[in-house]
Amino acid sequence: MGWRTSLSRVRVATSILILTVIPILTSSSILTAVNATSIPEAALPASLSAPIVVMDSRPTTELTTGEQLFVITKLTNRMEQELPAVVVIQVHDSEGVIESIGIVSGIAPVGTPISFGSCWIPLHAGGYVLQSFAISSFETPDILAKPGESNLTIVAALK
Repeated sequence: MGWRTSLSRVRVATSILILTVIPILTSSSILTAVNATSIPEAALPASLSAPIVVMDSRPTTELTTGEQLFVITKLTNRMEQELPAVVVIQVHDSEGVIESIGIVSGIAPVGTPISFGSCWIPLHAGGYVLQSFAISSFETPDILAKPGESNLTIVAALK
């Protein structure tokens, strides 16, 4: 079996996963539950930084349409053992239309921040909101950290 066959199977599996997960994420009950939490931040097992945008592994100040950007957030595990985590990174425009959803899972080591990120290519100029959410899993979703949020502006690329 060649690498192309393996890659094709990965794409199919990824597509199925995304199609299965997106209806869950867009339902208001999960996002409302994350936003409405009244648990004190210090009582949560982790902390989550506000998402930032980087290009070529360095922060950037002028962002233009059509460029591939990486939206990164850091999760810090406050527990005394490794912490499995699913981080959802969401980008929406100024009208609330979701333009990108990235889902990344991993194991957060004790006391060390770990970066989670996803790619996004902005197609339109304007204001955007980057949000990040951390849960334990999709099967038994426990909130791990307060959501992170930041704003940014995309300018039109020169033609």
